[in-house]
Amino acid sequence: MRREQGAAAGGTTSPDDPTRAFAPEEKSRRPKDTPFRQQRVTSFLPILQPLLVVGIFFAIGVAFIPLGKWFIEESEEVVEFKRRYDGDSVDVEGCKITERNQGTTCSVQIEVDEFMKPPIYVYYELNNYFQNHRRYVKSRSSLQLLGEAVEPDENCEPLERTTVDGEILDLNPCGLIANSMFNDIIELTTEGVTMSEKDISWKSDRETRFKQPPGFTFAECSANTSCSDCLGGSKYSSCGDHTDESTGTEYKFWYPDDETTQFLYETYPGVVSPIEGVLNEHFIVWMRTAGLPRFRKLYGRIDEQIEAPQVLTFNITANFFVGDFSGEKSLVVSNLSLMGARNPYLGIAYIALGSLSLAIGLAFLIKHLSNPRKLGDTRFLVWKDTTL
Repeated sequence: MRREQGAAAGGTTSPDDPTRAFAPEEKSRRPKDTPFRQQRVTSFLPILQPLLVVGIFFAIGVAFIPLGKWFIEESEEVVEFKRRYDGDSVDVEGCKITERNQGTTCSVQIEVDEFMKPPIYVYYELNNYFQNHRRYVKSRSSLQLLGEAVEPDENCEPLERTTVDGEILDLNPCGLIANSMFNDIIELTTEGVTMSEKDISWKSDRETRFKQPPGFTFAECSANTSCSDCLGGSKYSSCGDHTDESTGTEYKFWYPDDETTQFLYETYPGVVSPIEGVLNEHFIVWMRTAGLPRFRKLYGRIDEQIEAPQVLTFNITANFFVGDFSGEKSLVVSNLSLMGARNPYLGIAYIALGSLSLAIGLAFLIKHLSNPRKLGDTRFLVWKDTTL
């Protein structure tokens, strides 16, 4: 009724009415008339006849069984040795600690009784450590790790600050992941064999995901040089000193807001140098969280072959406490195959799936030969008749 009254009051719009050009276009919810939006895209709908299905199952079986056998052979090519040095039922005495950052030193020996070709990788393995917990994974500050902020943010909850001698300090980097880093120190002392700890992290992580805090600077200079002369500015009236023990090189460094912030080198003294900070590769490896409670992370790499028999001796300074979560720590020495680390289960899965496909294909073939069912002629299907 209201619509009729409105039409009568306003009248109709003449085609010659100049206001007609400004009238809004009528909206439509109809999709555009294209093959994709109107579901007219060309498709292929094969008729699954018995012999075709049997052929598909046989093809899967013939392909998967040899592939699975090759996966198992590649896995058996991997030479791997492991020694547990902390937790329940340890293989090595003297390495177990009872509190965090205890600094206990011990020796772990791994007997290599097979020839190992390089590269050879040294891993630490943790068990019963759930890095994939949602609260743990979210507890990090990307801005801090990217060097775009000094202060912590709410993403780091519940570990944004710490108390040292009654003073509250901001953590940089903050969060559960950064402040629970594996901080055992592992050194290979076997004569004639060296372990490199460089390039153990992803190159993309080193170049794009981690940077020192804004304003951080350092320079190589002697301990007698003043901070302002070494770092080039009166703002650097005070700074820190650091000596690289491996090369003897002396540095001076400066961090912003150092009096109110605890930086990574202060959280892990002796493990992370102030020159590296968040660019420390062990830290970068740790920050890439694992998906399972038992996991390995790369610690070093040996780029020379190891003849058998030989004993690899590792000196370990134990700081990472696993008693809180009933965990275990192990040291692993392994090389890789074309398929990566040792994993026989992938090959077993392929062989099992291939065998199952062959069995199903054979069952279908016997059924078809013993009791065939005649199919209709596809030429007489209604959808083929375009005249209807």
